[in-house]
Amino acid sequence: MLKKISSIICMIASIILMATPYGVAMTFLVEVDPDVYQTNYFSYFSDIPWGGGADLCPIATALMSIVVLTLLFTGFKTDISPAVKVLLLCCIGASIISWLVFKSFTFVALAVTVLHAITFILQICPKKDASAKMQR
Repeated sequence: MLKKISSIICMIASIILMATPYGVAMTFLVEVDPDVYQTNYFSYFSDIPWGGGADLCPIATALMSIVVLTLLFTGFKTDISPAVKVLLLCCIGASIISWLVFKSFTFVALAVTVLHAITFILQICPKKDASAKMQR
């Protein structure tokens, strides 16, 4: 139970960080001077990165994070762990691809990825068996 609550807290924190306007960095060429670049920052939920720069990774990460949070909330009675693990790995992979291909690294994005990694680690940790605890 503590593992699921910790996972939910990490996912809520990552979604809050994604909503801030400092999650995705995009570099634009300044029209006045062709040798000068300007970096602007956008939210993961903004349409500028995927509309203006063809970077679909941030919005995909945001949507998959919302699905993971929904699965964690609704999955208390069923085993949703395989789906959560796959989605979290896709989120981490999409973040890394976005950093490498589109040069969109920010420390907010790093924090989001670390929170996804913590949630993934919490999901792969074996469950403690209550009956084994009672036998000791």
